[in-house]
Amino acid sequence: MAHILEDESLNSISVISFRRAKKLMEYFQRNMFDLIDKEQDKELKRICKTTEKYDWYTSLEEQFRTHEAKELLQSIREVSATESTSNDATDRTTVRWLNDDILFEKLSQGLYRKKF
Repeated sequence: MAHILEDESLNSISVISFRRAKKLMEYFQRNMFDLIDKEQDKELKRICKTTEKYDWYTSLEEQFRTHEAKELLQSIREVSATESTSNDATDRTTVRWLNDDILFEKLSQGLYRKKF
């Protein structure tokens, strides 16, 4: 037992162990970002509550104007709807969704930025 405590190899790390530790660290770094992205996506889906709102939000540019958001929602509704939705209803929905301060930051009149 006394021989093990006096062994200098216990106070150093081998090149092989260092390389293995480095590979392990790189693996966790890569997967950490994937895990964070997945958690953010789950949170975004929870906040959006509907598939339509989630699809619309994820399709928006990082920064956009109100008319772009309205046009995007109208096109999503045209592709997925079995019945026609009026432009007024789409406009009201867009304005209501843009007032969600968890998802959006209003930069100026008619200009918004996504928070997620």
